[in-house]
Amino acid sequence: MNFNDLLIKKHFTQKRLSELSGVPRTTIVDLCTHKTFIKKCNVDTVYKISKVLGVSMEYLIELDNTYEIDPKTFKPKDNSYLEKTLPTNIKSLLIKLNNALLKSDLLKYDRLYIELLQELVEAENSEQITANQKEYLLTKYMEN
Repeated sequence: MNFNDLLIKKHFTQKRLSELSGVPRTTIVDLCTHKTFIKKCNVDTVYKISKVLGVSMEYLIELDNTYEIDPKTFKPKDNSYLEKTLPTNIKSLLIKLNNALLKSDLLKYDRLYIELLQELVEAENSEQITANQKEYLLTKYMEN
């Protein structure tokens, strides 16, 4: 489990956690997108987040991080982690996109890509995904 998984499990949006904990939203977004990790946060930040989420500070610090980290940037080397915490409707669309590509049905693929674009914009606006996730997916699926 990672930080974003914990938010989903506890039914928290990034915005709500920020408001209730007093931790800047940018910090919460960085934790969710793995731009930074809870182990790198100061004790006060970890305390505030753990109190709101109802977990111990130790639990937060021990959250599993399964991504290989670039030692220069401290970011994951592979951006595929951005696909791990997507809403169900977007995951479903990605499966349909892949199936259309496998069947070489480019007309259907184009239609589904436009639908994906709309869903991603809505999900970003409702804070279900981050701008990084949206850009990563659009770029990845545009290349196909």
